[in-house]
Amino acid sequence: LSPRAIGTLFSNLDDIYAKCLNFLADLESYSSLPVSQKKGIGRIFLSHLSYFSLYRIFCRYQSISMKSLRLLQTDPVFQDFLTSLQYTLYQ
Repeated sequence: LSPRAIGTLFSNLDDIYAKCLNFLADLESYSSLPVSQKKGIGRIFLSHLSYFSLYRIFCRYQSISMKSLRLLQTDPVFQDFLTSLQYTLYQ
């Protein structure tokens, strides 16, 4: 796939994934604290608030991504790629 096609399909998914890992790490750290040290989970959400705007971008282009994916699914080479990817993921 061309870089443009990849960008159309996946938009800013890499950015979302990276930020979610940080968010998850903070939530897990919070959950491991003793109850006496927990000051409110809202602080974690507020510290990551700016990252939630990444979903706006993803959602804005989601319909375009789905149309592109439907077109690509008719391409035998792309079908082979998806099949090999699924095989790799589920091993």
